[in-house]
Amino acid sequence: MRGSSCLWTADFGWAIVSDILMSNIARQIIEFRRPRYVEDGIRILYASLLLAFVVCIGEGFQKYTDSRSLVGEIGSDAFALGLPLFLVLKISRGQNWARIAFLGLFLLGIILIVGFDLTSFGRARLKTQGLSSIYGILQTLIQAWALVLLFKPESNTWFNSRRLTV
Repeated sequence: MRGSSCLWTADFGWAIVSDILMSNIARQIIEFRRPRYVEDGIRILYASLLLAFVVCIGEGFQKYTDSRSLVGEIGSDAFALGLPLFLVLKISRGQNWARIAFLGLFLLGIILIVGFDLTSFGRARLKTQGLSSIYGILQTLIQAWALVLLFKPESNTWFNSRRLTV
């Protein structure tokens, strides 16, 4: 008899705890619902990062053969992939500053790409490493598409509302 009463109390206590947890989870889900443009923009940014990773691995077999520059190459690739990944993770959590920082990083990259490709060295590189340059152009277009989605009015509203609740 006493054992059944303890089970009933434990079950009742668990029911209260699960109700509290479910209400918190439900509230977080309702607050966290992102507009479709934000969802699509984040997915596209992840696809862009995956493309960059594949290109790094593909080019890495050539770059990583010289053991003298191995640490520097790995470090620069880790930074070049890690910073955008960090920003995309923060964007997916609704951090407006990360969205703006990614836009700034993108614009800086555009300026550097255009400035580099207008030089004779850039045109020579395009001839010798055409596939790598095509991947870079493709990645730039993918990121531009994602940023357009992330800065649509519906997305702006969601990011601004997240700033007020977080």
